[in-house]
Amino acid sequence: MKRYVSFAVVVMLVSPLLVLAQAPNKEPTPAEKAALAVKEITDTLKEARGVLKQVTDKATREKLELLIGRAELKAAELEKELAGLKPSVAKSMTDADFAVILKGLNAESFDSGKIKYVKAINPMARFTTAQAKQILAAFSFDTDRIEAGVILYPLVVDQVIFLPQVGVTFSFDSGRNALRDRINKK
Repeated sequence: MKRYVSFAVVVMLVSPLLVLAQAPNKEPTPAEKAALAVKEITDTLKEARGVLKQVTDKATREKLELLIGRAELKAAELEKELAGLKPSVAKSMTDADFAVILKGLNAESFDSGKIKYVKAINPMARFTTAQAKQILAAFSFDTDRIEAGVILYPLVVDQVIFLPQVGVTFSFDSGRNALRDRINKK
């Protein structure tokens, strides 16, 4: 148990630094810093849920479940509030920076690795729809394209044309419809 707690502390301290280090010569805005902090809190709470399963004392487990549940609700509230705060000037990444991301994505052999790669993209990164379309085209299966599309959509600067443009990357109409439904639910 102590080993898991130590690992969680290290992850909590190092992860924000790694994410900020990925930013291309840009100081994050306060809203972006807050979004990173909320993401880190959410990730840490997910990990805490996993560690909680190992607690055998019922009273302690129930108390921890209650505390984690409260923290998850607060994090979700903060995330919703921050979602309304967009950077004042949303500028997509340069072609050179995008080429680096696409190369890393294509280095992943399987869609499962590609999904992990997309999830790890810096939340301050911004893409054009054309760039997002190239990322989605790298996936083999519509189910994974849907997941990646849902992750990428909030990072796209020209969201108005996102769905019509990326729709051609899907093999089936059901994939296009599922992406639209998932994006509209958010």
